[in-house]
Amino acid sequence: MQKILFSMIMIFSLSFAETEKMNQLTPEDYLDEAISLIRNNALYADNVDWEKEIPLARSLLQFSTTPKDTYPIIQNLLQKLNDNHSFFRNPLQYKKNKFKKVKNNPRVENKKIQNFGYLKIPGLYGYMTSENRRYAREVQEKIAHLDSNNVKGWIVDLRENNGGNMWPMMLGLAPLLGERTLGFLKMKDKEYRWSLQKGAVLMDTLSVLTLEDLAYSIKTQNFPIAVLIGENTLSSGEALVIAFKTRQNTKIFGLPTRGLSTVTTSHKLADDAQIILVEGIYLDSDKNEYGGKIQPDVFVENDVITEAVKWLQEKIQ
Repeated sequence: MQKILFSMIMIFSLSFAETEKMNQLTPEDYLDEAISLIRNNALYADNVDWEKEIPLARSLLQFSTTPKDTYPIIQNLLQKLNDNHSFFRNPLQYKKNKFKKVKNNPRVENKKIQNFGYLKIPGLYGYMTSENRRYAREVQEKIAHLDSNNVKGWIVDLRENNGGNMWPMMLGLAPLLGERTLGFLKMKDKEYRWSLQKGAVLMDTLSVLTLEDLAYSIKTQNFPIAVLIGENTLSSGEALVIAFKTRQNTKIFGLPTRGLSTVTTSHKLADDAQIILVEGIYLDSDKNEYGGKIQPDVFVENDVITEAVKWLQEKIQ
């Protein structure tokens, strides 16, 4: 009982200290921190006329009494970057995003269409390692189930993939992507390679997510894959498209993607608000640069699955 009471006192003391710290933080200090983060880290910081925008932003502080009052000012500065992907989360939005459960995402669909395995991979939001590992394993199990039915090729439907956490999605699709370099993150000062190796997805040599055992291996080799994309394919969904781009015997069908194929990084402010900044672009494994819309190999507005199946049938004859 004494230990519990002591813990409660410590939690209260820390919360009180944080509250005091926030009470001492002026809107001016808060805004200056935000401006510094944006100027020093945003890939497109040069799009902003800082000589004009900083005095304008500071002039609006006359209406601010707390850091919270600066949120609209910061949001306006982020819009000036004109990258369509940088944004601001208030503390409530940050906490809601942080504790999203993988199980609350739309389910991965798998079925057989004629002689081919079909996988629909929606966006994935959730950041607990154990849940992400379970998700990747479940996707691989769905692939294994279809493979046991002697499918001759695959359709990967990313038309409703609105992004999120790309690492478990990539690890789940490892049997189809293959163990290889998938692409690169090109930041301001460095490139990072992302790849699949031995049941793990890596950034350079750092393991981002690993399965307890090796990834499932498809029975046949050099199988054809049709990837379906559209305007609701965005962000991490576009990263998946890029990962398939340089795979042999693969063709992309549908409509251009949303155009958010840029790398974002989160920065937490003193009150647990977040600034999410575009800090890089995606490259495929051949070092082709993206950053905007990804074009399909075959433009299809309607009946995209029918067109994909036709191509797959040609490939297996």
